[in-house]
Amino acid sequence: MRHAAIAIVIAAVTAAMAVLRPADIALWTLQAKTFSHEPSGSIVHIADRPGAEENGAGNPNAILLSVVDKLDDGGARKIAIDTPLRPSGNEAIDQALREKLRALGDRVVLTETVREDFRNDMAIEPSHPWFKSGVTIASSDMRDDFLRFVWVIDPVHSAAEREFPTLWSTLVDPARASEPIYVDYSIDWQAIPRIDLRSFATREEPADIAGKSVVIGGIGREVTTAKIPGYGAVPATIIHILTAETAMRGGGGVIVRGFVLAAFGAFLLLGIALIRTQSMRRVFYGVWAGTFFALFVASAHAGWRVEFADALLIGVAYAFMRLQANYKRRHLYLDSKSGLPNFLSLRRDVGERGSVGQKAIVVAKITRLDAIFASLTPADQRRYLRQVASRLNLGDDSIAIYHDGGKYFGFVLSVDDYADLESHLEGLRAIVSQAVTVSERAIDVSLTLGVDCSLDKELDSRLSSAIAAADQAREAYRPVFIISDFETDSETWDYSLQ
Repeated sequence: MRHAAIAIVIAAVTAAMAVLRPADIALWTLQAKTFSHEPSGSIVHIADRPGAEENGAGNPNAILLSVVDKLDDGGARKIAIDTPLRPSGNEAIDQALREKLRALGDRVVLTETVREDFRNDMAIEPSHPWFKSGVTIASSDMRDDFLRFVWVIDPVHSAAEREFPTLWSTLVDPARASEPIYVDYSIDWQAIPRIDLRSFATREEPADIAGKSVVIGGIGREVTTAKIPGYGAVPATIIHILTAETAMRGGGGVIVRGFVLAAFGAFLLLGIALIRTQSMRRVFYGVWAGTFFALFVASAHAGWRVEFADALLIGVAYAFMRLQANYKRRHLYLDSKSGLPNFLSLRRDVGERGSVGQKAIVVAKITRLDAIFASLTPADQRRYLRQVASRLNLGDDSIAIYHDGGKYFGFVLSVDDYADLESHLEGLRAIVSQAVTVSERAIDVSLTLGVDCSLDKELDSRLSSAIAAADQAREAYRPVFIISDFETDSETWDYSLQ
């Protein structure tokens, strides 16, 4: 619980500072490549081929006028001109274009950048006021991030104490243009119906544009660009069309980092609080991570943005702390010399099993161990200790043997399992005392056993009592020294403590 709480606090601090925004962008980019959706086809893009104006003659306003006339005759629902209009030098054509735009009324929209803080290298000179008179003006502005990706566009843009509808909001029903839209880049922008501007202006056959919205952009003039994940820079017109497609598809929402952080943090705390066993906690961790993955996939398919990174940091920080704690525990609870669990591990294991009132705490003391080890290599010392340990739980592999790093071994026996515990331990001592063979050398084993069978003392006190009893056994010439109660054998026990 402490590690989980620390992980949540760390994630909350990073969320407040927004330092993991690049990680969110990386995850959103990955989501854009996870699925691919076809556009609705109700929005058509008309644009010049790259370099068309430079390679071919023609008055750009005359071409635009011809295109607008054909769109009007073809029954286009909305005509958005996403390029600045300026005098062409032919007054008659310019006048005709101006009158045509005014005659179309609400069916036509002229866009321009209205941001006052727009970067100088991206700003485009607006249309001439003469063309804008009597025509609806929409904002083509977008706020890109430090990588020049555009993730969200508002339906309305405010500038100079005026409000302008953004281009994408004019392409959809007003009911779908009331909230900011997070662009769904899983929609295949290359599948958006696209018509060449100059070919459309001169061809005779009608186009399938009835009831559709048409966006005219990139007429060989300045073009604002932004990046699409996985593709690089594209005209801003494409971004607005994708935003409109996202709104029509029903996506474009966002689940903010605060909600995601709180939900996954609470889920982790609840699972840790309710689940006690290690195996079930591992299952829960899998469910927690699986929920994160499921949300990642579901939001990618639905076209929603979820600010994942800070919630993901909870899992990363928590996993790091748990791995660090488990690493320390493995080394903290293992004796380096024998490789056996140590007495700290005994305290932990017995404590986790609950009451030890009906258990006997047994400590075996190897005598003259320092003299024996003086003639053995570290590897042989380990073999010696492991052979002694294997004999102590002879006949019952369920009994764990603990080693304190020196001359003491410890284990726990159930008093109810033995009619005569002392006789059992004396027989066990006789078996363990047989010579141990290490590197073809027979080495004697001499040990005494101390036992604490008292009922009402704490585990630490009982373990210390058993150690003292093992020490006293040799002095009292008793191979097995059992302390059954603090008051029992009081005179002998007082002497043992001294």
